[in-house]
Amino acid sequence: MSEQAIRLTQYSHGAGCGCKISPKVLETILHSEQAKFVD
Repeated sequence: MSEQAIRLTQYSHGAGCGCKISPKVLETILHSEQAKFVD
């Protein structure tokens, strides 16, 4: 078995919540009817 440390950040292409979904998916979410709300 390898004793090399596993860094969880090696599986992330960026940092922060916005990097957890692709830009295309974010665009779809923001343009959906469910994303609209009355202020």
